[in-house]
Amino acid sequence: MKTLQVTAPGERDIVMTRVFDAPRTLVFDAHTKPELVKRWLLGPPGWSMLVCEIELRVGGTYRYVWRHDTKGTEMGMGGVYREIVAPERIVSTERFDEAWYSGEAAGTLVLVERGGKTTLTVTMRYESRAARDAVLKSGMETGVAASYDRLADLLASPLPPLPPLPPPPPPPPRRVGRSIRALVAGFVAVVVLSLGTDEILHLVKVYPPWGERMTDGLFGLATAYRIVYSVAGGYIVARLAPYAPLGHAILLGLIGLVPGVGGVLVAIAKPELGPLWYPVALAVTGLPCAWLGGALYRQPIHP
Repeated sequence: MKTLQVTAPGERDIVMTRVFDAPRTLVFDAHTKPELVKRWLLGPPGWSMLVCEIELRVGGTYRYVWRHDTKGTEMGMGGVYREIVAPERIVSTERFDEAWYSGEAAGTLVLVERGGKTTLTVTMRYESRAARDAVLKSGMETGVAASYDRLADLLASPLPPLPPLPPPPPPPPRRVGRSIRALVAGFVAVVVLSLGTDEILHLVKVYPPWGERMTDGLFGLATAYRIVYSVAGGYIVARLAPYAPLGHAILLGLIGLVPGVGGVLVAIAKPELGPLWYPVALAVTGLPCAWLGGALYRQPIHP
């Protein structure tokens, strides 16, 4: 597959695939080193790249500006890096200065190496089907194919050896406060949503008055919406985390184990309060629900 393959699965996605005769470390470098990106990411003939700025870190930004060699027309775009796993995967947003499709897109670059060859897969997800279809009709496939042909030539030419990527630096101290705020926001959201829903259901008399024991069916209802809110809490934490969004979501789930286990102990000591399975269910599902919320955030186009 030495030619570009383009498909449009689902409602909002465009998937582009190409195989390169090069190890994925070189393909990754060609996407993240400005001196290399400027040599191939040019679209159809007649364009030059004036600006190529890359801040390769989660939360960092990139900025590209092209100019048409004869018309002088300029086109700029940029975005934010949401996830970086070198040399395997990059998730980033995309927005053009002069939008030719509505909203923002998110792209996921995945590199898989087998036998010295690298399969590149780029999944672009747009905010609507109309935006996706507008991109398909724009003829973008021609420009992408020309760029990837240039990249193939670049990878086949003798390249100066590039130093290995350094390990990511530890988060600076200023991020600790943002991590704590993200965790607090997710935890508070789960508590407020759960207790708020409890209060509403008591007011509308779905639940009996406070202090009276509920039926198992009502405890099942309470379990159901608490599971949903736990997923939402994991998503909120991942969305606000300054780095490692999925790790922050998992940490929220671990924090939630403390009150979860406490609820189990109370239920054992005071069985008249309700069935034991209820706090056990909350304790058992808390961590996987928080993980699911974080995993949902990692998907392209973060709602």
